[in-house]
Amino acid sequence: MIGVLLAAALSTTATQPLFVPPRSFRELKSDRAEAQRLRRSGYHFITEYRSRSVVITLGRAPGFDLGAASFAQARLQSLQKSVPGIHVISSRAVPICNGRRGWIVALTMPRGNEVTEQLFADSNDSMYLAMLRYPKATGDLQARRALESLCPPPPTAHAAVQNRPIPFTVPPNWSSGDTSRMAVSPPVTAEGMWLHPSVTSHFIETLNLFKAPALAEGATPDRYIAAMLGQEQQQLEDFQLTANAEQRLCGDTLSGWFNAFSGVHDGKALDIEQMTAFGEDATYALQYVRLRGSPEDPQARKALLSLCPPDGS
Repeated sequence: MIGVLLAAALSTTATQPLFVPPRSFRELKSDRAEAQRLRRSGYHFITEYRSRSVVITLGRAPGFDLGAASFAQARLQSLQKSVPGIHVISSRAVPICNGRRGWIVALTMPRGNEVTEQLFADSNDSMYLAMLRYPKATGDLQARRALESLCPPPPTAHAAVQNRPIPFTVPPNWSSGDTSRMAVSPPVTAEGMWLHPSVTSHFIETLNLFKAPALAEGATPDRYIAAMLGQEQQQLEDFQLTANAEQRLCGDTLSGWFNAFSGVHDGKALDIEQMTAFGEDATYALQYVRLRGSPEDPQARKALLSLCPPDGS
C-alpha cells in the first residue's frame, strides 16, 4: 500500500501544471504586443490569461543558476534606476509548489493607475515569471492568489561549491553557479562561481574562484603575475591593462596581487578585476567579471579584498 501511495504521489508531482489560472480567465496563447513587451525585458512569452482589464502573463528568461530573490531584486534595482519614482508596494519571499519559494514584487509606476505584481521562480538555467497587472480602481479580481500556483520544473543538482571552505566573503544575494562552465586546464582547478545580475543591463556578473599550486621554489609573485597577464593578453582581443599592483591580504599577513584589465571575449567587451593570493599550500585567484564600462559593484570589490586562503588566515 505504501508503494502504491508513493507512486501516486510521484505521478502527481510529475504532472503538476506550470500555472493554474483563475476560473473566469480566458487564455491567449499568442499576443504580439505582450510578447514584444516581454522580449524587451529579456523574456520569452509563454502564454497569457485575461479577464476584463486584468492580465496575467507567463514568461521565461535565462536564469544562470540565480535564485529567485537575487534575480528579482536585481531586476527591481535596474527598473528603479531607469524609471525614477516607482513606488514599491512589497518585495518578499512567497511559498510556491513542492516546498520551494519564489519572490514577488508589487509596484506602481509614477503617476500610474495600474498595479503590477511579478512572481519569480527559478528552475535550473531558467527564471520563470508570472506577471499580474490590474487597475487600482477595480482590483485584481481574485487573481493575486493564482500567482502562487506558478510551479516550474524542479531544479537539478549542478557542480556548484560542495562543502569546500570558501576563502573569501561572498557578497549578499550572489548565488553559486555551475563550475563546469569555467574553462580551466590542469593543474588549475575551478573552485567556485557566484553570479548576480547587473543592475544596469541584462548581463550576469560573476565572481570566479580558481586554485593553482603554490609558487615553486625561486618563483616570485611579480613573475607569476607577468606570465598570467601574458596568457590573458593572448586570450582576449583588445586587451587593456588598467591596474597592476601588489596587495597585502589576510590582515596584512599574506602577499597578494591586484589586477584590472579589459578585453573582448566571445564578442563581449568585459572589465575584469582579479585578486591573486599566494598561500603556502596553494595560489588562489578570484576574478570579478562585468560588461566593459559597467559600474563596479562595491560588494564584489569587498569580496576581492577579503580573499584569504586557509593557510594565510
